[in-house]
Amino acid sequence: MKLLWADQLEPKMRLARDIYKGTTLFLPRTAPINERVIAQLLSTGYNQKIAVDNGIACPIRRSLRGYEIEVVEKDHGILYLSGNVYVESFVQAESSLFCEGDLEIEGDVLAFASVMCTGTLKINGSIIGGTAMAGNRLIVASAGSTMTPLPTALGCTSYVTMLNREALHTLARDSETVRENVARISASMAIFSRKQKAGIPLDTSEKVKLKKLLEVYTALRKQDERLRDQMNELHNIAVDPSILITKSIYEDVACRIDDVAIELKPSAGPIKVRMTDGKITFSRCNL
Repeated sequence: MKLLWADQLEPKMRLARDIYKGTTLFLPRTAPINERVIAQLLSTGYNQKIAVDNGIACPIRRSLRGYEIEVVEKDHGILYLSGNVYVESFVQAESSLFCEGDLEIEGDVLAFASVMCTGTLKINGSIIGGTAMAGNRLIVASAGSTMTPLPTALGCTSYVTMLNREALHTLARDSETVRENVARISASMAIFSRKQKAGIPLDTSEKVKLKKLLEVYTALRKQDERLRDQMNELHNIAVDPSILITKSIYEDVACRIDDVAIELKPSAGPIKVRMTDGKITFSRCNL
């Protein structure tokens, strides 16, 4: 697939997607591209890139903003990328994309497509009969469609909170092990302390052993302090997962935040959906 401007089209090329002018269908993908169609696009000042099927999957490029793809296609397979991703146009029907990072899609997410990320997911177009899942914040222009009565799913699950919970468990376990070692060394040191209090001098080997115990004891106490500091830092990281619909919600749109799901009613945006006291709440907001 390739994205071309109208003046780059040539007769006999094949469209990979319907061409719309606003919400009006201008040219279905099954229609042939000929000189008359090209002239009409040019004369009307059509200023969006057009998806053409050239039989080759769009390349995945690296840049300062992360990974860049013109169109996410079925031919990519289940696409998994580690890092931020920017999609220049749309996500083809039935395609899948997951990234560890932020994801921005300039166009639409089409039927049965799935897009997920661990960070912020921004869809500047519409999601129509697909699935979008973000790790902390999901922003989408519109969800669902009056022309395509297919279920659309929006979700936001706090991966940061989930990972923090796992990290806290690991740190707490490590801290407990350190404290157990500190207790054992303290007991060993107490034996030497009692001998000294009783006026019994320590021999050379005992002095060497006591010195090593003190060094290990000091190192373990510092390690325990570092672990506790890391645990406190994780406790202070608060993530408030939310979904923002900037324009419209249509029929058959479901929303999930963490483990709570609800059907959204058709409405005009902007609407913010978030979790409050274990319940999904809605609020009007200004952009």
